[in-house]
Amino acid sequence: GPSDKERKNMPASAFLDTKNKKYPYKTKQNGEWKPSRSGLIAAKSRAAQQHKPSLVAKADRLLSRYFPKKK
Repeated sequence: GPSDKERKNMPASAFLDTKNKKYPYKTKQNGEWKPSRSGLIAAKSRAAQQHKPSLVAKADRLLSRYFPKKK
């Protein structure tokens, strides 16, 4: 995950928990913050381990929005 210094420079929107800047799921690509599938999955599992069902649900919504399952 990002260091504390990197985390400070990341936009709140790059995190599942935007208020506390926790569970980052975006990576910088060509100067833009883009959702990362592996980042979302990692953030979701951390949120689940820490009993944050609302963040798990948010991760699921973001996964289906950005990385829809192939039919």
